[in-house]
Amino acid sequence: MPRRPVDQVPKRVFRPRPRQASNIAPRWVYTGCRAVLNVLRSIPELIYALMFVSAVGLGPFAGILAIVLGSVGSIDKIYA
Repeated sequence: MPRRPVDQVPKRVFRPRPRQASNIAPRWVYTGCRAVLNVLRSIPELIYALMFVSAVGLGPFAGILAIVLGSVGSIDKIYA
C-alpha cells in the first residue's frame, strides 16, 4: 500500500536539517573578508607602526593607525 503525503508530513517537519551559517552576505564576500581580516590579524602592530611612520611621519597618528588595525583583527576574531 503506497504512503499518502499526509503520512509524510510529520517526517518532513521534524527531520534534522544540516546546520548552516546564517550569513546575510554571499559566500564569496564572506570568504574574501575573512581572508583580508586573517592577513590583518597575522601582522604585528609594530610592523604596522613602522609602515605608518614612513607613510604619515613620526607622531601619535601613526601609532593610533597601527593600534586600530591591530584591534580590527582582534575584534574580527571575537565576532567571527
